[in-house]
Amino acid sequence: AAIPEDRRRIVEDAVLFRDPAAAARLAELAMATMDGAVAPAPAPRGGVEIAPPQARLETAVATGSATGLEGAVAEALDELRRQGRADADAALALLEGPLMAGLATVGEAFGAGRLFLPQVLKSAQVMKQASALLEPLIAARAADAGATAARKPKMLVATVKGDVHDIGKNIVATVMRCNGWDVADLGVMVECERILEHAREHDVDVVGLSGLITPSLDEMVRVAQAFEAAGLDIPLVVGGAAVSELHTAVKIAPAYSGIVACGGDASSMPGLCASLLPGPGRRVATATHAERQEKLRRLYAQSREPRIAPEAARARAAANGMPAPCVIAPRDPAVHVYRDIPHGELLPLIPWTMLLSGFGFKSAAAQRSAEALELLRDAKTFLAGLPLASGATLRVHGVSGIFPAWAEDETIHATIDGADVAITVARDLRTSGTGDCFADRLPRRGAAPGWIGMQAVCAGSGLDAVVEALGGSRGGYLAMVAAVLANCLAEAGAEWLHRKTVEAHWGGEGLGERPAPGYPACPDHALKRVIFDALGAERAIDARLTSSFMIVPEAATCCFLVR
Repeated sequence: AAIPEDRRRIVEDAVLFRDPAAAARLAELAMATMDGAVAPAPAPRGGVEIAPPQARLETAVATGSATGLEGAVAEALDELRRQGRADADAALALLEGPLMAGLATVGEAFGAGRLFLPQVLKSAQVMKQASALLEPLIAARAADAGATAARKPKMLVATVKGDVHDIGKNIVATVMRCNGWDVADLGVMVECERILEHAREHDVDVVGLSGLITPSLDEMVRVAQAFEAAGLDIPLVVGGAAVSELHTAVKIAPAYSGIVACGGDASSMPGLCASLLPGPGRRVATATHAERQEKLRRLYAQSREPRIAPEAARARAAANGMPAPCVIAPRDPAVHVYRDIPHGELLPLIPWTMLLSGFGFKSAAAQRSAEALELLRDAKTFLAGLPLASGATLRVHGVSGIFPAWAEDETIHATIDGADVAITVARDLRTSGTGDCFADRLPRRGAAPGWIGMQAVCAGSGLDAVVEALGGSRGGYLAMVAAVLANCLAEAGAEWLHRKTVEAHWGGEGLGERPAPGYPACPDHALKRVIFDALGAERAIDARLTSSFMIVPEAATCCFLVR
């Protein structure tokens, strides 16, 4: 069948980049043509009758467009009043009727993979705006003692103690609300005791724990142990960059007799959490998770690769040819601070694929989609519009220094403020590994002088002010764009500072590498403290370390420079 001319034009406009607004129209067309979706309300033209107000409300949420929202709410309320409904009843009917129907359409489409995360966030924002218009009327309902709303399933989400990562948590909270859940977000760096107390006091159905860095995994184990000691059986869903299904099975699940499930992408969370609600489904889920995790534990025990002794690994690295130690003397080894690095200098270095991945566009095909291109345009427009009218902006600060250093085996000895500071890093001890260690790049003691660089970058010190200027909700679409963009700016800032340090203060050929604490080359997160103390980073870049060595704010990095 031939494609209708109006639809063909929308698709061509988006594919050929003929109109900046084409991607938004294509998203609306996709919503209108998917199974069970709500058709967008026709625009008023002359004497042509527009859709009824309740249909327009459903469409507004389903398409994430707030155009005409206030008028549609007012008309829908008047319509229900004429039918004899009291204000509170009319407002509640709109909230539980067309608005929730539009949100359900979005949640179902997202879960089925027919919709991307930015559309969900926009729809949630429209729902929030509509709710704000109706809440004053619904509040009057509280005086009616006989009125009780149907109970929604309850979920608690929190980033565990010592961790400030909240982007993934905020996304999950938004998606779950779009699927009809009552979500309590306790925020970041949440103590185990507070999570336990809230879960018990508010009778939650599922607890979601988030963490970005590896020490957070140990904190999740402590939460599981606390729930076990309290005799609870509330399902725990763990997620975040540091969490894997294998680690969940091997380390966290054995600490709790209840369900501990590993959460995947945000789109999978509604289905997973629904399977954990009380009832026959939970019994099936319990058996399924237990069987799967026991299998993973057996496979893990069977597949662990033996480790070789450090002496054997050093010999292997030597046999493969040790790298020549870098003995380039820096022109200026002092600590240098860079405040408010211009966004214009960072723009060519921003990893835009990182931003797309943060919103669920992970495959190459998805990153070429109209929705991804619209997100990129939104992010670039937002960045170009900084500072906001309030003066709020994403400030990027950096600090770096170069220090005398030598190495013995896996320990680097750096001279910082006249004192010897030991930095122990990792060597590849795998049976199939190379035996490499980046300490091998430094000269031995007594040889020609060697040097090691250190740097730290923060791009998140202005994020709170930006979010406040955008309305104060970290779950809003533009607030989420700002948060992910801050992380991208931190990565761009790390590359910018690396180049600046080598080219302006060190000299020589080649930039070298940036091994960072918490990663395989130097897995000890405590080494961040060495970098922060050496550079005076807390004052220089407006950042600090938590008790588990997470950098606050989240949009920040620190690393060594090895050449």
